[in-house]
Amino acid sequence: MSEQELEAQLDTGADDVETIETGDDEMPDDSQDDSFEKEKKNKSNWKKVSEKAKLLEKQLAEEKEARERAEAINKAWESENPDFIEKVLSKSSSTEKLEKKLFLIENPDAKEHLEKIDEIVAKSKG
Repeated sequence: MSEQELEAQLDTGADDVETIETGDDEMPDDSQDDSFEKEKKNKSNWKKVSEKAKLLEKQLAEEKEARERAEAINKAWESENPDFIEKVLSKSSSTEKLEKKLFLIENPDAKEHLEKIDEIVAKSKG
């Protein structure tokens, strides 16, 4: 029987047909098709991975450029405003005075001790 006759009988639902399958004829064809499909799939996957890697590299380069620009702007601003930076980074004297007043309000007995400490500090500086 030919393949067309077998397909026609299968389509009609005939169950009394005997078929003999030979694994030798079909196996190489299937494996070749499978390997071709896998190869094709691998190439398409590789293409996707490659595209994603290129996109990631591009994004990293853009981020690096943006970071370098920001650092340059920051350095330029710092060089133009050194007094402001020192004021922000160091405790201002008005803040120290306010903290001292609050401390003395909460601890009135400490006033004498703080005055002695201030005298000692003044003597050591001058």
